[in-house]
Amino acid sequence: MKWYRKSPPIWFLLISLAVALLVASLYLVSSIPARYGNSVVIEVGDEWPREIYEYRLVEVKEGDDALSSISKIHPFLAKDPGLRDVVILIYASDKGVIHIYATSFNSSSYATKLLERMYKAMSLGLSPYTQPSKQLINNTEVYVGSGSDMSYFFFSEGETVVWVSYSDASLFNSGVAEILISMFKTRSL
Repeated sequence: MKWYRKSPPIWFLLISLAVALLVASLYLVSSIPARYGNSVVIEVGDEWPREIYEYRLVEVKEGDDALSSISKIHPFLAKDPGLRDVVILIYASDKGVIHIYATSFNSSSYATKLLERMYKAMSLGLSPYTQPSKQLINNTEVYVGSGSDMSYFFFSEGETVVWVSYSDASLFNSGVAEILISMFKTRSL
């Protein structure tokens, strides 16, 4: 006769232990800060908006941490002599996600040149993104397109170049570009 048929209380104890571990794990997961990607959601002051429409700020990376993340996509950026600062903001909602990558440089003319180089490089058709179209929003030239299951737009404001990608294609028409352009007009990195 098998041992588990002789002693049903052992099975009861094992099942009870498994349930207790599951409940404890769920409690621990619910009591720690929410996570997005590999970064803990942080509480921020008034430096960055906590929400854009129904999208809530879930991640902020600044300085070396942000530069390290962006350098995985654009390795040359870390060596750029004109680079001053980098910020990554991620907003999320049940509709999707908004990624904002902002880099500031030592002059607005340098930022404008980099923006034009981005546009020309993407216009060659060698990237996973569509060729951007130009739009004028709040007296700012904005480049708009899509690719890699996201829509995007990018612009420069003063010394800052901003790249925004988002999963909800209707978001651009809702005025998010105007909000972000205004946000970067009123503050620098």
